Parts: sequence; C-alpha cells; structure tokens
Amino acid sequence: MKFTRLAAGAIVALAALTTSGLIAGPAGADPTNARKGQVYNVTCQNLGTVEIATNGSGDWTPVHLTAGNQVLVPYGLHVEFTPVGGETQTLDLFKPAPKNATLDVCMWGSDDSDGSFRAIAYVAVRP
Repeated sequence: MKFTRLAAGAIVALAALTTSGLIAGPAGADPTNARKGQVYNVTCQNLGTVEIATNGSGDWTPVHLTAGNQVLVPYGLHVEFTPVGGETQTLDLFKPAPKNATLDVCMWGSDDSDGSFRAIAYVAVRP
C-alpha cells in the first residue's frame, strides 16, 4: 500500500478530526449511512475507545462520536507508515489548537501484509 494512499485515508478518516478552528455544530444524526461516510474505532487518552463516523474528505473535517452528540475537531495529525522491509515514512499536519476547548489525543493503526500504519490525531472535543 503506498504511503500517500494511506496518508490520504488517514486524513479522510481522522482529519475528519480537524477543522479550521470553527465550532462544529451538534451531531444531530451521525453520518454512518452517508455516501462517503465510514465508521472507525479510535482510542483517545481522555475519551477511551470510541467509535467515530466520518463524512467528507477535507483535511480538517470533523468526525462524530456514534454514541452521542460529541464532535471531534482535529487540529493536528501525525501519521507513520512502515512498509515491510522498508523505512518509516511520516506525515505531520498541524495548526493552532482551539482556545477554550476540551482537548484530547486519539490513536489508531493497523498491520497488514504491506506494513504497519499508525496515526495520532490531536482533537478538540465539542458537545
């Protein structure tokens, strides 16, 4: 799997965890059935393991927690991909953390025949 494709997937998945500093509106309906929506499990330092639903492909698209109305708004992303027998490749995207927000750090990853993928998202948790 090429790193750029993994990075793009990570950015879509959790970069849905980042936004331009605007407050995301309440998640009245999680986008679990949206055409471009996907559901993932992530482990956050404060929230614990949560299921998120994405809908969109922008670098800073917020994601919704499926178990409530909270929205995770990303402001930073660190991605690592280590191909089998190769060197680790990294991608970092950051902007200033939102002020007056509850902040968290969420992680996810996978291993397959192509290599190892890890991501860390720095997010603001919005009610």
